[in-house]
Amino acid sequence: MASCASKNGLMRQSGFTMIELMVVVTIVAFVMAAMVPSFSLTLQKNRQREAAMLIIQGVFAGRSRAARTGRCHRVNVFFDKPGIDGGTGGRVTLTEYNPASPPFDCGTASNNLGDPAQWRQISRKSLAPDAGRAGLVGTDVAILREVDAGDCATVVNGPNSSVDLLFESTGGLEATTAMEHYFAIAAFQDKTTTRGVTRHVRVSAGGSVKYTLCEP
Repeated sequence: MASCASKNGLMRQSGFTMIELMVVVTIVAFVMAAMVPSFSLTLQKNRQREAAMLIIQGVFAGRSRAARTGRCHRVNVFFDKPGIDGGTGGRVTLTEYNPASPPFDCGTASNNLGDPAQWRQISRKSLAPDAGRAGLVGTDVAILREVDAGDCATVVNGPNSSVDLLFESTGGLEATTAMEHYFAIAAFQDKTTTRGVTRHVRVSAGGSVKYTLCEP
């Protein structure tokens, strides 16, 4: 009997009381609440990188296809509001100049940018859902046009605003687009408020591409 009583006493001493369990649960809840914003920001940074990669992949694909096929290729970077504000977040479209007969150079192609019959779509990738297509990145990031890389300034040119990069068979940019182009990928806390550090993609006059953080 004494042995059983001793064992029961040890079990009571080694267990947790309800108050102790509540204290542990409360501490865990506070820790999780503190971690959620940081984790959310980390995920958003990853989505910014994914958006930047859409531009970078579009540039690489345009250059390589133009060199391989001998035809002008057009990378269109479209600026738009983030998906949480009713936009697409922007998109990157790659098309090939595909007239019925030559010439296939970008000098000729630049005169036919507005004629969709002259262009064959290779890919179309949007950050958020776009025209029935699933979004590839997320609704809280958007591609913006960067005005000046020196001060990290950005501006939204509004819906249906875009930049065309025309790649010649040499792999370089055609003369009319042979300048530095700056694109900013911003993360949004809500419809209009940006959050965290803006990411940047710079396309040089020669067609090379660089991904950086904002460094004013």
